[in-house]
Amino acid sequence: MPFHHLPRLSRNVRLQRCGQLFLALALVIAVGSCSGEATVPEKTRVDLDARSGSVPIRAGVIDLTTPPGRTLAAEGWHLPGADHASPSGLWASFTDATLWAPSVAGAFEELWLELEVPDCVPTPYGLEVFLNGSSIGSFSLEAGPTTLKAAVPPGLGHAGMNLVRLHGDAVRSPAAAGKGADTRELGVRVSEVRLVGEDPRDGRFLRIRVPADAALAIECRDGASVLVQDAQSFLPVGSSEGAGQVSIDLGAQANRDLLVCVWGSTSHLFLVSKWVPVNLIVIVCDTLRADILSAVDTPNLDALASESVVFSNSFSHAPMTLPSHTALFSSRYPHVSGIVNNGQEVPPSLPLLSSWLGSFGYDTRAVASLGTLWLGKREASLDRGFRTFQHVRGDDTVGEESVVLMDEVIGDLSPQRPFFFFAHFADPHEPYRDTASPPLKGLIRIDGEVVGEFNPRDAPHVDLTADLAAGDHEIAIECEDHDIRVRSLHLWSDEGRRRRLDYEFAEGGLFQNVRSLRAGFHLSDPSTLSLETFVGDVLDTKEARARYMQEVERFDRAIGELIDALKGADCWENSLVVFTSDHGEALRDHRLVGHVQNLYDELLHVPLMIRTPDGEAWAETRAALEEARDKIIRHIDLVPTILDVLGLPPLPGQMGEPIIRNGDHTLIAETHAPEAKRDLFACRDDAYKMVYRPDDQTFTMYDLRSDPKELRDIFQERGGERPRWQELLRTLAENWKEGAQGGVAEEERDRLRAMGYF
Repeated sequence: MPFHHLPRLSRNVRLQRCGQLFLALALVIAVGSCSGEATVPEKTRVDLDARSGSVPIRAGVIDLTTPPGRTLAAEGWHLPGADHASPSGLWASFTDATLWAPSVAGAFEELWLELEVPDCVPTPYGLEVFLNGSSIGSFSLEAGPTTLKAAVPPGLGHAGMNLVRLHGDAVRSPAAAGKGADTRELGVRVSEVRLVGEDPRDGRFLRIRVPADAALAIECRDGASVLVQDAQSFLPVGSSEGAGQVSIDLGAQANRDLLVCVWGSTSHLFLVSKWVPVNLIVIVCDTLRADILSAVDTPNLDALASESVVFSNSFSHAPMTLPSHTALFSSRYPHVSGIVNNGQEVPPSLPLLSSWLGSFGYDTRAVASLGTLWLGKREASLDRGFRTFQHVRGDDTVGEESVVLMDEVIGDLSPQRPFFFFAHFADPHEPYRDTASPPLKGLIRIDGEVVGEFNPRDAPHVDLTADLAAGDHEIAIECEDHDIRVRSLHLWSDEGRRRRLDYEFAEGGLFQNVRSLRAGFHLSDPSTLSLETFVGDVLDTKEARARYMQEVERFDRAIGELIDALKGADCWENSLVVFTSDHGEALRDHRLVGHVQNLYDELLHVPLMIRTPDGEAWAETRAALEEARDKIIRHIDLVPTILDVLGLPPLPGQMGEPIIRNGDHTLIAETHAPEAKRDLFACRDDAYKMVYRPDDQTFTMYDLRSDPKELRDIFQERGGERPRWQELLRTLAENWKEGAQGGVAEEERDRLRAMGYF
């Protein structure tokens, strides 16, 4: 039976923070047992208090019997709707709703309920209250808040959890006409349950379903009382009392719902069993187009594919890093989230997978390799919700540098806590680096003296300092043997305090193809100059494609190292692994190298692999994923899929659907100015793609089956085959124009220009 879980409550139960009404999976690890006074080994226990958190009430059951561990919703309750906004409490939405009230000794005399009847419910509203299966009173309620007091007959209450059921009048929703008799309007809101006369000692209360060979272990300072009851009969199935570490063997209670009540000075409540936590690992390779994998030697990706479900029609919603990642992790289209360009601040109100999993006890970690995923201001971008969000200094990082940080994160993960690890790789994002050719010799001079060297083929970020006298100075960045392109140049001095210096180009300029760039600057006083520059060589189209493929191979080596590290730390076998890319890359397709500017498939079609944890318990999930492998899968479908597989509630406001239950969907994609030259919106299914240009209100359309490279526009002849698309695209463009928001700060534009944007 679904229920309400009440962790760390005293005698008064307050129903608060209704946005967190769901209980996370509680997870157990390794093989272990617990009896008597034996100390529970560090690696064989899971802290159930950490799993349940500190929110006073949540819905669900800690199900430890199967890896998916589906979370159950509370029966007869839901969150307040938009018309019934409330800072706290639960709404009873059907004629019957249940919750649990904890009692230390069962010696309470009255049950008090703090209620509110909404104005939309006709009054008087009839409500009958049951305690542990017996009616303790019927009440007639008027609209508004009220305190309902029901006397408890002697012997009806008991120690541990007490089941409270509310049976209210059925009120049909005005909007439910024609939808069937089972649709009801809201009943009442409950904000507090109070057991009057109850022992005031604090306690911890949870409901669990345990596997075989399970044992509870309770660590306490001065003494604790533990009671375990059958959730259906309320009969005790185990108890313990004492100080230090006490334990209860639950081996005979496998797959049964149990109520656990603990009172006293407990510090930890553990459960020991053979199950291990279900972790989540999301790996994103930036700018990886789907079709390139068949042309490049990628043994590590091939190995991952061999143990994963590989989807052939997976698509991004935007050919830009931040909008695409935001769509992926929020399950919202870019025009809905408002994140349509790199460098924008992600609204704090936007729900993200990281924060959602964190609220269910997951340890959330990330290592990102491209500067479009973070801003200078903490938690202003997709770093929000991660306990740690790391990156190597510089705005883009090669795979082997990122793996070093990833290894550190893996070594810091606790076996007692499930984790969400987001591993992002910048390879093969432009600038494409050359790891096969001999290095070129680039020099940095100040006033003619060489102060630094670099290899333009490696597109390095160069940082150096120099002590200089007051007066005029000149910096030169040069390469005798090849054209170079300086992507960024920043100068600071420590005159009194660190400040940025202005400079003036004497030769060349940023983003120009030059052999030498010279810039002059002035120091008012002697100081230490700090210089940062990002510079690479200039490529022709043929070499750009070859370099891109080199970078894909570099990424493959890096992901191999990452997977080896995860396996070596025992973090692989019981992890759900999702691998994809944020968008593709044009390699002279449609006469373009790069991304952002259009919505052709080379920019939107991305790889997708999903690996379920090992074991036969996941066979059904894998089979369901296999059935959908050739359907169109949208990035907004990934978060719903992840949460569905992990058995967690949906992300609030999610727009996608779990792949397992996915129908035939149309992809909506978009790109926006100012990063793109113009706004574009597109619809795509498995047969056609239609693109709309709002600036001149024109459409193009492609038959993807006969023209997969999108070379021939058929809109004039066949645009009528998708008439609803035309209306949809016009509406999206018009609504976006009216509601467009969120600019990009100039300093962010400078940083993004260095990475090839704007």
